[in-house]
Amino acid sequence: MPAPASEPALRGSLDEANERYDTIKTQLKDGLARKRQTDQDLTDLESQIYLYEGSYLNTTALSGGNVIRGFDSYMKAGATSGGNPRSAPSSATASNEDRMFSTSSATYQRSLALKMNEATEDASRSDDAKNSGTGTQSSGYKLKRKA
Repeated sequence: MPAPASEPALRGSLDEANERYDTIKTQLKDGLARKRQTDQDLTDLESQIYLYEGSYLNTTALSGGNVIRGFDSYMKAGATSGGNPRSAPSSATASNEDRMFSTSSATYQRSLALKMNEATEDASRSDDAKNSGTGTQSSGYKLKRKA
């Protein structure tokens, strides 16, 4: 008759194991949610850096120099154009070679891909909502007319 005595002990250890499992499962879910939020924050921050960097590079390309390319052209532009350093073309765009901060990030390419996917998913969701909204209304209307 030792089996009935060991059965409550096994049941107790099983209950403890289930409690630990549930606790760890909850901690894992919380940790994953925090990681997703941190990844999203990093993606947003890297996008902001990319935009600010591009803005800086585009603005300074017209003024004759910047931190990345140097200021030699500023001095040359001032001497050759009569003191007007804004002789550069107005359609200057920042190249990826000049993006020192964005391209130095190990996660930048992944963040860029995530932003592109996010934009694509948002667009497809809005298209789906528009299409399903009109499709549901028209088919619902047809069903009412038939009935």
